[in-house]
Amino acid sequence: MKKTRILEDCINYRRLKAVAQRVIRTTAKQYWQSFCDRLTQTTKLSVVWNMARKMNGIRSNPSATSLIDAGDIIESDEDKAETFARLFASISSSANYSETFQQHKHDVETNHPDLFENNAPSSKNHR
Repeated sequence: MKKTRILEDCINYRRLKAVAQRVIRTTAKQYWQSFCDRLTQTTKLSVVWNMARKMNGIRSNPSATSLIDAGDIIESDEDKAETFARLFASISSSANYSETFQQHKHDVETNHPDLFENNAPSSKNHR
């Protein structure tokens, strides 16, 4: 649709999108009705709330999602943390600065060390 910019493609895309949304809505409604039909007096309330959250698209365990980095699937929390740290470090790197800014930064850090001194008085809470 966006690539061809043909009106016929746009109309066809929106029609098919509407059909897909209708199928999803009716299927979800049927599933919820069948779930409610299976409820009894002994059904735990947590089971009902968990299903309601699932039906609304809310994940009960967001840490269970995996990441993909350079084609590799990352699942453990430690590996996710390492990946985020590595990507954050690369984004925050001085290598992303222009050559002019890097020269200015180096000049300020070299010739004006007083700008980086901590002159704040110490307090009881912070030492």
